[in-house]
Amino acid sequence: MTHRNFAFFVAASVGLAAAAFGAAPLHTLAAFDNPRFLDVGRLPDLGSAAGKGLAQFKALAADGEAFRDLGLPDAASAGKAVLGTPKRDFIIRLDALRAFKAGGDIDALLIDTKIVHYPLLVGGKAVSSLSLHDEKGAWSLVSAGDAQRTALRKRAIDNSIKRFAKAEEEHFVVRVPALNLEFTAFRGANDELQLASVSDNPMAGLTAGEAEPAAKIIACILPLALADDGLPH
Repeated sequence: MTHRNFAFFVAASVGLAAAAFGAAPLHTLAAFDNPRFLDVGRLPDLGSAAGKGLAQFKALAADGEAFRDLGLPDAASAGKAVLGTPKRDFIIRLDALRAFKAGGDIDALLIDTKIVHYPLLVGGKAVSSLSLHDEKGAWSLVSAGDAQRTALRKRAIDNSIKRFAKAEEEHFVVRVPALNLEFTAFRGANDELQLASVSDNPMAGLTAGEAEPAAKIIACILPLALADDGLPH
């Protein structure tokens, strides 16, 4: 079973509708109106929803061989899984990237998906993840698993923590879905946005885990955007 299909299976089969987690307090809605707010782990309603999602994750891992799709070495490991530091998720649309001009406002490219990614840790190691989506103040689980991507994100963030002395909660995720690119992000000196690709991309000259100013990264991936034929990557 592919991750995409399995993620759909998780959301559909366990029936984690947004209503199941209840409406969010107004202060949480206000927090997500601010794209600079990153310490989402402090939000009580999100924490409650993530706790319920973790319980569902553990129940799924106990079902036959499902633990493999969830990134676990064995079913027993699920009982040891704990929630890591959540990260907000932003995307860059292909049309906006193509229209971007050097010196433009890079922050204007970022679109908040209202998704938060939680790494799941077993013995301190990131082995899987939960992704939750906010719909008008109510949270729902939209995917679980994706062990490889979780490990890549963790590696990129760890590099930034060591190199730039940034706390983990200062990081977030930036994706370019049309080009199948993903970056971890944080604010550097003078509030400059920094991006680190989670994987190597020789065509764009990107090295996994190496944070660079966003302006430089955009310049590297712009030729890919202009040449993209719209076919799946």
